[in-house]
Amino acid sequence: MLAFGYNVEKALIHYSLINKNRKIVSSLDIPISSARMIHDFAITENYVIFPDCPLEFRPDLTFKGKFLFQFDESKPARYGIMKRLNQNLEQIQWFELPNHYVFHYVNAWEYKNENGDSMIKLFGCTQTHVDIDLDKGEHPFAAGAQAPQLSKFEFNLTTGDSNWTV
Repeated sequence: MLAFGYNVEKALIHYSLINKNRKIVSSLDIPISSARMIHDFAITENYVIFPDCPLEFRPDLTFKGKFLFQFDESKPARYGIMKRLNQNLEQIQWFELPNHYVFHYVNAWEYKNENGDSMIKLFGCTQTHVDIDLDKGEHPFAAGAQAPQLSKFEFNLTTGDSNWTV
């Protein structure tokens, strides 16, 4: 079993691999850009994909009646991709993409492109505006500016290139 959690006090993702006897066989703390909500991650046969998208932990805003996570539209999104059994932070390959957030990923898989490059294709529901203000009375995934859109991500592990299309 693969598991992750995020730590808003230390700005990191904790990744664990657990065996059939419910014992942690490996774990790794992965530093991220800042304290953020990491709601989901994706896996393929051999890799794990961790998002580092800018839904920032802002407890100071709760005193102003706002939700403690605020989306920062000025910052890029990043994705860290590593082998499932990796224990070395230097072996995480980071990809930067334009600003967005994803609460849920749909599927991911590995393949070789026409040049023989190692690729990962990932699908997720992207949002380019996130406002979780529960006092407004509207759902944060309502239609309009916050509506999630099914998007395709492609990561070239050989060249380091990436792209995202809706």
